[in-house]
Amino acid sequence: MEQEYNHLIAFAFAALLMKISPGPSLLFVSARGVLQRKSAGALSAFGLATGSAFHAILAGI
Repeated sequence: MEQEYNHLIAFAFAALLMKISPGPSLLFVSARGVLQRKSAGALSAFGLATGSAFHAILAGI
């Protein structure tokens, strides 16, 4: 049981690192924020974060 808990913590930490690392999504959100308005950039960031979290949850199942 403890080993499963350690794996869950390691997976959650790896998912967090992947979520906060810059990538193509940074360019996408920046472009939306600059070319449109701040709310479009924030909405894009929220959508990308939600999709990433959902993907990480499904990968962990």
